[in-house]
Amino acid sequence: MQILVASPNFSDAAISALRVAAHIESNEFIVVPCRNQAEIDAACRSDPEVVIADGFPSGSNPSLRWVQVLSSGVDRLGATSLWSDDRVQITTAGGVASSAIANHAIALILHRLLGLGSVLTTTRNGGWYELSRPARQVSGQTLGIIGLGSIGSRIAAIAEQLGFHLISVERSTPSGPPRYRLPWVVDLEEGHRPNVTYFSLNDVLARSDVLVLAAPATNETRHLISAEALAKVKPGVIIVNVARGSLIDEAALIAAVEQGTVGGACLDVTNDEPPPFGSPLRSLENVDLTPHMAGWFEGYYDEALGLVTTNIARYREGLPLLNVIRPVDTR
Repeated sequence: MQILVASPNFSDAAISALRVAAHIESNEFIVVPCRNQAEIDAACRSDPEVVIADGFPSGSNPSLRWVQVLSSGVDRLGATSLWSDDRVQITTAGGVASSAIANHAIALILHRLLGLGSVLTTTRNGGWYELSRPARQVSGQTLGIIGLGSIGSRIAAIAEQLGFHLISVERSTPSGPPRYRLPWVVDLEEGHRPNVTYFSLNDVLARSDVLVLAAPATNETRHLISAEALAKVKPGVIIVNVARGSLIDEAALIAAVEQGTVGGACLDVTNDEPPPFGSPLRSLENVDLTPHMAGWFEGYYDEALGLVTTNIARYREGLPLLNVIRPVDTR
C-alpha cells in the first residue's frame, strides 16, 4: 500500500504520527507539499492507493482506492472524475471544525442580539453611543436550528447554556456512513443531549427569534430560505448561515431585510464568495458578513490529524471509513 500525503499544512510531528498510523515501509509513505490540483495530479503519477490532500486529483489512477480530503465540504475543490469511479472512496474532514463553526455562529448571534456593531463603530470613531433601544435579552429567545448534525448539535449545546429555547425541524432516524466527532466534544456532551423540541419547517420559521442554518448543501436544501419561506418567518427574525450560500435565495433575503421582515442576517457563506461589489449584502446595516472563516482556526490540521489517523487505522482493518461522501452530497 502506498500513501501519498499531498498537503503542505501538516507539521513534522503530524507527519510522524501519520507514518506510525500507516504501518507501512517508509518508501511507501510519500509526502509532497501540493498547493493546487495540478501539483496533486503530478504527485499522483506515483500511483498511490491512498491520497490525503487539501483537494482532489482530477482523476483516478490504477491503484487509487481512497481519497481523504482535508476540508469539511468539497463543493469548492474543483472538478474531478472520481465520482464516477466506484473503486474510490472519498472522505471529508467533516466534524473537525464543528466546534469552531458553532462558536462563530454563537458569536454572530450575540453580536446581533446585543447590537454591538453600531455601538463599537461609534465609540471607535470618538463618539459615545446613545441607545435608541435596549439590547435584546438572550435568555428566553427561541433559537431554531435547521440541520442538527455535528455543527447544529454543538450550537444547540452552547445555546442551551445561554438560556435559549431550542427548536428544530422534525427529522427521520439518521442514516448513512459513520461520521467523525471530535473526541473532546463527545466527552463534553456525554450523558447530556440539549433539550430540542421538533416542529415542521413552517412552524420553526414562524416561532424562531433566531434561525440558524447548519444543513448540508443538497438539491433538497437549495433555496430552503426562499421568498415563500421568508413570508412565514417571525417578524424581526435574525437569520444566521454557517452552512452554504445555496441554502438562501439571496435576492429574497435582501428584499426581506430591506422591508424589515428580517431583523438581521449574519452570513459566513454566500452564493458568490466574495459577494460582488455593489451587492446590498455588503452595505445593508442589518447584514453582517464574515468571509467564510468559521471553520478555519489555529490548530486546524492538528485536530484533523485525529480523524486521518483514525481513518487510516480503519482502512487497514477493513472497517467502514468515517465521513464517506457520495456524489449526491456534493450537488
